[in-house]
Amino acid sequence: MDLKSIGATERTGKFLKRDLGDILITDWDSPPIEGVRSAKDGRGGEEALLLFTVSAGKQVIDTAYGSAVLQPGTVLLADTRGPGKFVIPHFVRKTSVRIPSSALIPFLAKTSIPDSLMLRTADSPLAQILQDLLRGIDRQYTRMSQSELEGARNAMLSLIAGLVLGNKANAGGSDFLPMLRPRLEQWISEHLQCRTLRVEDIATAHNVSPRTVQRAFASTGDTVRSVVRAHRLAAVRRDLLTSNQPVATIAHRWGFFDASHLSRIFKHEFAMTPGEFRESYHQTTAPASARAPIGRGVPAPGSGVNEASRSTGLISQPLDDAWAPLFKALAGTSPA
Repeated sequence: MDLKSIGATERTGKFLKRDLGDILITDWDSPPIEGVRSAKDGRGGEEALLLFTVSAGKQVIDTAYGSAVLQPGTVLLADTRGPGKFVIPHFVRKTSVRIPSSALIPFLAKTSIPDSLMLRTADSPLAQILQDLLRGIDRQYTRMSQSELEGARNAMLSLIAGLVLGNKANAGGSDFLPMLRPRLEQWISEHLQCRTLRVEDIATAHNVSPRTVQRAFASTGDTVRSVVRAHRLAAVRRDLLTSNQPVATIAHRWGFFDASHLSRIFKHEFAMTPGEFRESYHQTTAPASARAPIGRGVPAPGSGVNEASRSTGLISQPLDDAWAPLFKALAGTSPA
């Protein structure tokens, strides 16, 4: 990502990042800046969905799907693929949430994940509730236990799924297969602990033919087997992040033969073993050193059980080479 400052300002930028398992929440106070993401920046790494809300100021984002103006009262969902550009003309105070696409699988069919979706809180009650939830997480984060953090994570994902599906319903459309697909995936997610999930069982549960089930997934290049595997891996990821159970136990729970079977499939999908994935998460939530990720470090306010998962820093102009790694690390490969 190419970044450059625009205009002159004495305002100092700052950030605060927090983890909800595999979800990264970052609060930003950003000075005037312009950024361009090339097509190659969108390649490599896991696909993700980004959520943006703004409490003050304005930011303009241009992508292949169109332009969006982020300002108070708006909520934007956008994927991390493809080129794009963003401009902060004066100042913006915003929150970005980076959600791996795999985290959404138990809540939202892959085909339903939008390329881009802009909503106004004045028009969408769920968008307002989602914004309120983010503010509540910000206020209560250091007081929450791991199980409470997991509950907040799932509540956020459920709200996002509701926003997306509600917007599709409002847009109309009566095609049977797109309407059936979320129901099929919901049933699959509720029966993952069954060692074998057969097409015939899924079809019987929904009073349709096995061919109809296969067509519902084939329309996006998927198969029943690939979707079941994606749901199983999403469940494994969740357990790796939220428990200390052995990999073998997790593998057995979610329908894999043993730890080695899970490790092979997991590494093929995520380019790391379950153990490496768990270790990488623990490293990202380790207590911050005296040196902040960029600029001068400042202690995170408050204290509590999750203080180690908070990281803060100051960002001063002029911009330097450390800006780009910061934006990539905190907001993925999308416009910050």
